[in-house]
Amino acid sequence: MIKNFLGLLIIIQVYVPHALAQTTGKTDMAVLIKENFAFADSQYQYMMKQVAPDKMPQSYDEKNKKSIAYQRTWWCTGFYPGALWYIFEQTGNPVIKKSGKSIKSN
Repeated sequence: MIKNFLGLLIIIQVYVPHALAQTTGKTDMAVLIKENFAFADSQYQYMMKQVAPDKMPQSYDEKNKKSIAYQRTWWCTGFYPGALWYIFEQTGNPVIKKSGKSIKSN
C-alpha cells in the first residue's frame, strides 16, 4: 500500500515528463491525469483501511509485510491528508473527502 503509493510517485515522476513529450494534445494528458488520480484514489482507499485512525502512514516494511505508521506529531503527517485533498479535488470521491475531514491535528 505505502510501497505502491511511493511506486506511483516514482512512476509519475518518470512517466509524466515522457508522456508530455509523446502526447499530441491536451486531451491525451487529461486522460493520463484522470487515470493516475483514479489509481491513487484506489491506493489511498486501501491504505485508509490499513492504518489506525490515530496514526499517519509513513512507509511499508517489505520484509515483514506491514505498514509503518507514526503518531500525528511526526513532522511529515501533513503529507497524507494533503494527498487526500489533492485526490478529492481531482476525483470528487466522497470517501476520500470524508477521510480527509476526519484527520484532526494534535
